[in-house]
Amino acid sequence: MHTTIKLRARKLAWTLLVGFAIVLTPQFGLAASKSNRCSVQVSPIIFPSYNPLKPSDTRARGTITFNCTQSSPIKVLLRYSGEGSGATRNMMTGASQLRYNLFLDAACQVVWGDGTGGSQFYSNPSPPANVNVTLPVYAGIPARQTKATTGVHKDAAIAVTIIY
Repeated sequence: MHTTIKLRARKLAWTLLVGFAIVLTPQFGLAASKSNRCSVQVSPIIFPSYNPLKPSDTRARGTITFNCTQSSPIKVLLRYSGEGSGATRNMMTGASQLRYNLFLDAACQVVWGDGTGGSQFYSNPSPPANVNVTLPVYAGIPARQTKATTGVHKDAAIAVTIIY
């Protein structure tokens, strides 16, 4: 069974904003099969202000929490649905582009995606039943993007897909 939560628009879901911060607004989802039900919650990712002259990447963190009624294999995918593809996501304001990405690891080396374009996804063959499992979502904006202009940059959407 698949549960996809499309994260769009500021009020509905996971919108990425840059200027002073990137904000991911929580989105709740519920999927049911005959024998297993999973609920999903997404927490905000808030970046500090981005300084293109800073020599290091700008980092932030959010979470995805799921709870399933049975212990069965699960996959959590973050699909590319806005600007960019493969190993890079982009936030835009007008023609100005700011590259960023979401990662499975704190070192921001393993791109969290849907398994395409060099990305990987979270999987667990036997998550605990009826327990909230919280997954960190690491985010990074690469340093020295000096062509980005001042303002609020945003990406259209990230779709969180739960397969169980």
